[in-house]
Amino acid sequence: MLRFIFYAVIFYFVWRFLNSFFKPRETAPNNQNQQKPNQKVTVQYDRDKAKSKVGEDVGEYVEFEEVKEDK
Repeated sequence: MLRFIFYAVIFYFVWRFLNSFFKPRETAPNNQNQQKPNQKVTVQYDRDKAKSKVGEDVGEYVEFEEVKEDK
């Protein structure tokens, strides 16, 4: 009897897990009938203002060599 309950609980959780993947998502009823008006978005981009404020010398690659330490 205990074995049956164990398998029933496992089956229930597996069923819920798989059902969540295949069940279509429900949306709020208020959002179904509303339509968004067509809107245009204009982005003004100025390359001079978008340039980095960090100088050219910052972030240069520095070569190094490993030093073996004597213990």
